[in-house]
Amino acid sequence: MSRKLSSVCVLVTVSLLLAGCAPGKRPFLMVQMCLSNEQGVEEFIDELKSVASAERLEFVDNSANAQRELKEVGYAGRERTGGSRVIDVRVIRKDGMGIGAANVGLPGFQMAMGFSEGSNAVEARNFANRTLVRFRKHWLVESVPGGAGAKPMAGCR
Repeated sequence: MSRKLSSVCVLVTVSLLLAGCAPGKRPFLMVQMCLSNEQGVEEFIDELKSVASAERLEFVDNSANAQRELKEVGYAGRERTGGSRVIDVRVIRKDGMGIGAANVGLPGFQMAMGFSEGSNAVEARNFANRTLVRFRKHWLVESVPGGAGAKPMAGCR
């Protein structure tokens, strides 16, 4: 695997596994969403900020750093079509429970989200359920099968 591709894979993995999770622990749930356009991206980020506030979690936007890192490794970003930009955001609690969301490697305005457990599995699953109810009111949300990665969604512009 080339060094550039390896660096991109590491960035995507870190984005989706959340900074602060237990070492080597994968998300217990992954979903992907179709945001349709830049307005959808802004609404998504606003909704994540609202979730963070309601759940007393920290919102972290690492998008600018992710864009810079991808540029440094020479990642072409051909999937960034139709004006979409790199998104790498988190809503997280100190123990690691939360959401990591990124669109690197996905076309257009598609987003992958991983939910991390933290120290309380039941609480994390309840949080994921509450959060997904909110997101499904606005966007098409599809589950990513366990052990698989997010793939382009059919019908998403």
